[in-house]
Amino acid sequence: MASPIRSPSAPSLTTLPGELRNVIFNLCINHALSHPKGPASLPLTVSISPRRRGPEHLTLSNIGPLPLLLVNKQLFAEVSSLVYARVEHVSFGPGISQFLDDDPVERWAAAYSLLESRPDIQRLAKSITISLPRTPKFEHLRIYASLRKRPVPDPAYSFPLPILRSESFSSFLQRFESLENVTVKMVNLLDDEPPKYEDFWGLWRIFGNRLRLEMKYEVIYGTWEWARRPIFQDWNPWQEGWLRYVEEMG
Repeated sequence: MASPIRSPSAPSLTTLPGELRNVIFNLCINHALSHPKGPASLPLTVSISPRRRGPEHLTLSNIGPLPLLLVNKQLFAEVSSLVYARVEHVSFGPGISQFLDDDPVERWAAAYSLLESRPDIQRLAKSITISLPRTPKFEHLRIYASLRKRPVPDPAYSFPLPILRSESFSSFLQRFESLENVTVKMVNLLDDEPPKYEDFWGLWRIFGNRLRLEMKYEVIYGTWEWARRPIFQDWNPWQEGWLRYVEEMG
């Protein structure tokens, strides 16, 4: 019996010259960026999110499916490198340091380490959005500490102040070589103590008009626990006070 005829196997992507592979990869990336799941009007964004237990992780958004990333380790490394080199916007999720017993400096240090493994992001990203957790009163921290049987925190140690006062925070942001905009987003309840303007002065001295502060307050509607829903509204008086503070400081 004659042996079956086998067609020649197709060449693997990994056997093609590097320049040709990059052309193919970039065509696939362009297609993914124009995919309906990745609107072309929105910048390619990498978000840094924490996990309650376990390491932080990076998430890409505004990009469609890219199956080439799943082929093998070599192609994953090559394609992801090209993708991350196109990231225009970096978003630090509100979950960073969202728990009252977390050390925000440690959480942010973990987030830094993720970006340091992607130097192209720090070199090319044009904008950063930093969403800080809600700023509790010291009284909230004291009660929470007693419930968790933890030491009562220092009154000066409240969110988001520790990270704003940290030199590592400012120095890390300065590693981004192409930054055009830095946005800090905050949410307060009306009975919370709002952040002090002087805590943002260090960032303003570095970024000037490239720094934007957005303050919203949370209003809870509904009388029944199961029906209560938060609504976030701009806190214009706080933002107007910040602009006056900057003008007075010159």
